[in-house]
Amino acid sequence: MYKIENLNHSFNSHAVLQDINLQVSSGCIVSILGPSGCGKTTFLRIMAGIIKPNSGTLHNFDQNSSFVFQHPRLLPWNTVFDNIKLVLHDKVADSEIPTLISKALEMVELTEVADSYPLKLSGGMKQRVAIARALVFPAKLMFLDEPFQSLDFDLKQRLMRQLLPLWSEQKYTVFIVTHDIRVATAMGDIIYLLGNRPSSIIKELKNPVSRSDRLVKNGANLIEIENEVYASLSEN
Repeated sequence: MYKIENLNHSFNSHAVLQDINLQVSSGCIVSILGPSGCGKTTFLRIMAGIIKPNSGTLHNFDQNSSFVFQHPRLLPWNTVFDNIKLVLHDKVADSEIPTLISKALEMVELTEVADSYPLKLSGGMKQRVAIARALVFPAKLMFLDEPFQSLDFDLKQRLMRQLLPLWSEQKYTVFIVTHDIRVATAMGDIIYLLGNRPSSIIKELKNPVSRSDRLVKNGANLIEIENEVYASLSEN
């Protein structure tokens, strides 16, 4: 169980997050949705331990986790393979590394660029390398900050179809920050809506659509939950 109690945070006396409380079960996929600039990224980084909050208590977040940033953070002098390999140092046996990386690159449809350097990649390809790097890291807790923002619609759909079964099979707990309602509803078992600054959780929505059905027929079965999200955001 992951739990946050009375979380508050400010930057230079400007309140960003106010009285945040949530509780989610291990293995859950959580979407965090809200307007641009409301503090979603700050919230994610606090959960990941990158930022220390001004006040509040976080339970069970102090464990190995992987993080996908909005910007891929690839080392330009390393190949794609070596950029991913960096996070596996002393984590798995050397003999396992090529297979792990190959499977992750296949999942994000980048097998052919393993020996390429970041300079040769598009923004969307770099972002997919960052996702592959997070997938190989041996952790069951994952944080993703706008992970699909550089991808076109079809690729985004394919990648989500790959990730949902993987996360289910391996029992990942995932927190995704996004401004995209379709991504939030397609991925999240629970959707937390944040209001404007100082942000608090204005609504918690349980996704009524099973993971296996969320990306069928281009998400047509998600219309009801999407409409509920739109209505809730419009009210605030």
